[in-house]
Amino acid sequence: MPGLKRPRQSFTFEYKLRVIARADEIGNRAAAREFEIDESMIRYWRKKKAVMMKMPKRQRTCRTGKAKFPALERTLKEWVISQREKSRAVTTVMICFKAKELAKQMNVAEFVGGPSWCSRFMRRNRLSVRARTTVGQKLPDDWEEKVVNFREFVSRRKEELGIQADRVFNMDEVPMSFDAPHSRTVDSTGAESVPVSTTGHEKTGFTVALACSESGKKL
Repeated sequence: MPGLKRPRQSFTFEYKLRVIARADEIGNRAAAREFEIDESMIRYWRKKKAVMMKMPKRQRTCRTGKAKFPALERTLKEWVISQREKSRAVTTVMICFKAKELAKQMNVAEFVGGPSWCSRFMRRNRLSVRARTTVGQKLPDDWEEKVVNFREFVSRRKEELGIQADRVFNMDEVPMSFDAPHSRTVDSTGAESVPVSTTGHEKTGFTVALACSESGKKL
């Protein structure tokens, strides 16, 4: 129907080259009707034919994955590798901060260095985030009932003993260590060993007692 806006579509280079070959035979307008695509798109594809022929057949865009700031990324990759050689943890946030620092040093005014750039940088340089996996504690099936029963028990005891709200505390003990090694670090994709250096005090710990009263006091 005239004026009907077609939904946005994506085509592989193999398909685009087939359309171009057909357009070479019967013309852009006829090929557009045959394949039900805009004639302007075929004209654009024909201009890019030489580039498309060099790209993988199943690829859909002409993005080459080349770095816009190769010198900056080369220096940044060397920094990441040097940190990992010392078994120091490297996070994506650290990479972004370091990249912005290098951009200032190299007078790269157009550099943004956001999360999407960081993902592309890591993909280009075969880097990935490596993480430890942990198993969380499973709650009992009747945990909701136990919570209600405990609250009722506390309320009864408060009334029986005449205890005020600022005298009722919920307390928990939290074990802490003097050194908490990062559980995630950026490293080369496929690396078999992912060590992280520590100060040697990761097993030396202390206990923090946290408490909050029913009236809102925190200790």
